[in-house]
Amino acid sequence: MKLSKNYIQTFIFVLVYLFAIYFWSQPYHERKIPYGEYDAMSHFEVGDYMAFNDKSIVYLPPYIDLRYGYDNKFKPHTLWYAPPFHASLGVMQILGGDRFLPIFLLNTIMATFVIITLYFVVNSLFGFLPAILSSLLIIFSPRDFMPYLWGQWPERFGYSFVPLILYCFYKYFIEFSNNDNKPLYLYLTAMLSGISFLIHPLSFFHAVFGLIVLYILLSLKQKKFVFNWKHTLTAAIIFLAMFMAFPYQTLNIFPEIGIKKTEDN
Repeated sequence: MKLSKNYIQTFIFVLVYLFAIYFWSQPYHERKIPYGEYDAMSHFEVGDYMAFNDKSIVYLPPYIDLRYGYDNKFKPHTLWYAPPFHASLGVMQILGGDRFLPIFLLNTIMATFVIITLYFVVNSLFGFLPAILSSLLIIFSPRDFMPYLWGQWPERFGYSFVPLILYCFYKYFIEFSNNDNKPLYLYLTAMLSGISFLIHPLSFFHAVFGLIVLYILLSLKQKKFVFNWKHTLTAAIIFLAMFMAFPYQTLNIFPEIGIKKTEDN
């Protein structure tokens, strides 16, 4: 039986990704205990608390609130990020049947998810060789694995959506320029942007900057501006619906950037 080229390329990428999981998980191969600095401690504590109590939370328990109660300047004593990320840690802890290893394995998978998204985007645009080489470079990139080791887990996972956000907008722009007015890719851009924001706002802001630069470059290349009020308004509604799903957390960006401050009651 002759294997197709796509199967061989996919098999090579799977091997590369499995090596990435192995390489990034070395800190807990022998010593199955927590590692990292303050970020790691805070995220582990919240996920561990959710698993122990079998529920997601918004308001912080006293022993976590003592250290992180004012990290959310919009609504003190509540989670500073939207609950789903930490809830996933708690769920993984329950499913894995261990307090430490499942959480750190899930974080390894989420931190290396950028390898998958980058491979998909580069392979779609430039082919297999640039994609697999990009994936290999990410594995050994200190800018990627060092924040993961320090414990900046939501940030690492959030950035993995940036290539997909830019790719979806690129597809929308090109299709619209070719008189294909289907807005699916723009709506996907809005949805993925909302997911990125709920995971970590910093990754969202970098995605927005990337979208602005991409829009300018594509407009210059195509010698036309792409804009549709209906598509844009619908995409904005999709994003805002996700943004307001957890207002205590998402509105925290305003005091963080100095627009508004709220005093603790």
